[in-house]
Amino acid sequence: MISSQEKLLGVLAYLGPFFVAPFVKSKSSFCRFHANQGFAFFLTLFVVLILSGISWILSLLLFLAYLAVMLYAMFQAYQGLMWKIPVLFDIASKINIMQLADGWTVTAADSKQDDQLKQ
Repeated sequence: MISSQEKLLGVLAYLGPFFVAPFVKSKSSFCRFHANQGFAFFLTLFVVLILSGISWILSLLLFLAYLAVMLYAMFQAYQGLMWKIPVLFDIASKINIMQLADGWTVTAADSKQDDQLKQ
């Protein structure tokens, strides 16, 4: 059974990369699934909007499509389902979000190394 906290974290995963880092180390496969997919979805939006910068109408239509899919994915996560976004899921499954999150963590040893490099 998926807890209400896991469902909430699954919903938050689609709001961009800022919500991925705090819970990505969760042992829950449900949370990791939505974190991977949400991160890949956000990256896709970023790339598509840059490539479609030529036309504001195309950008608007793509953003509205993104918003619709994002809301549906959030609803599915809230229901406790692991809905796979077509095509994007294949890309998301190849991203190791755990490894990316480890790169976001600064430890005391890293800070000491940075201080030594500055000297």
